[in-house]
Amino acid sequence: FKKLPGYDTLRVVLASKVVLVEGASEEILFSRFYKDKYGAEPIEHGIDVICIRGLSFKRFLELARLVNRKAAFLRDLDEYSEAELDAHYRDYVSDSVKLFMGSSHNGKTLEPQLCAVNQTDHLRTALKLTANQSPEEWMLKHKTESALRLAQHDQNTVAPNYFAEAIEFIHG
Repeated sequence: FKKLPGYDTLRVVLASKVVLVEGASEEILFSRFYKDKYGAEPIEHGIDVICIRGLSFKRFLELARLVNRKAAFLRDLDEYSEAELDAHYRDYVSDSVKLFMGSSHNGKTLEPQLCAVNQTDHLRTALKLTANQSPEEWMLKHKTESALRLAQHDQNTVAPNYFAEAIEFIHG
């Protein structure tokens, strides 16, 4: 923990519940999807969404367990299978700490997961793309910008299933 910048470890200790995400895109969209469902930002319900940049999930999960904190953590599959990630985090998961990840048939990262559950026309409109631009290709090249545009769009974007499940778990 000495090598980790900022005060995110303190945030885990002080929050009522935590959601750990890999990057800024997940942090931005988790908050928007949560607000769409419950009409409030996660922090208003005592839920702190923490971007840990994917490098120290296990350390944060250890801390959550030590302080008895309810925690959801969202992971991209990246180069792993669902079974490999389940095995990798098996010792950290419990009734109060859960792993949520996308389905391998919908893609390895958030962007293809979003494309799998949303209409292409909606994504083009929300992202301000032309008819000949691929939302998935554009989002993969502009991850944070695409999350911001989707979060700021006046129409709701459908959350990938693993986001919806994490929202239900952490709220409940």
